[in-house]
Amino acid sequence: MANKRRPPRKKHHSNHKGSGGSRENADSNRGGSEQRVRSTHQQRQQQQGKNFQRNQEFIRKSKELVLEKNSSPKIRTSQESGKLIARVIFIVSVLLLGVFSYFICENYHTKTPVYGKRGWDDTFQRSTSWVQAKEICEEKSKRLPGKDQLKTFSKRADQKLRNAGIFWSSSQDGEAGYYFSVNFKDGSEISSPGTMKYNVICVK
Repeated sequence: MANKRRPPRKKHHSNHKGSGGSRENADSNRGGSEQRVRSTHQQRQQQQGKNFQRNQEFIRKSKELVLEKNSSPKIRTSQESGKLIARVIFIVSVLLLGVFSYFICENYHTKTPVYGKRGWDDTFQRSTSWVQAKEICEEKSKRLPGKDQLKTFSKRADQKLRNAGIFWSSSQDGEAGYYFSVNFKDGSEISSPGTMKYNVICVK
């Protein structure tokens, strides 16, 4: 019994070691290849990211250019329309100013007659009686002005009329045969008999 030999053991360890070594080598090789694949994948992703950013930048710039092109005509159009509105306002203002000036002048000349305008004669006759003065104006289809009209008219009369002196008016004084006349030199009124010889100027 004691002399019985034990059967030789199978060298499992060596096989284990061998298979383990090959596994470790395979694992290391697999890990290296996976790292290479990962790094390549990362590089591709980075490159794709850069390309995507470039594309986005190009698209953004293109949109900005399109917006600038579209907005510049609008700005020009708004500026041109603003200039047109300013011109229209200016023209309307000038027209309104002209119209108002015309009416103001008309009103002014109506209240304050001007020699040779608003129906007044541009000439006068000297040394006539009141009856003759009235007849002269009636022949012209006009009339002798009242004393107040003559007073107002004398303020704007030219030097020639002022130097002429006294003009007959149509205003009759209280006494029969007496009529008012106006001295153009100072605008004063005088009551005189109709036989006196004064100047005459007619108005419509």
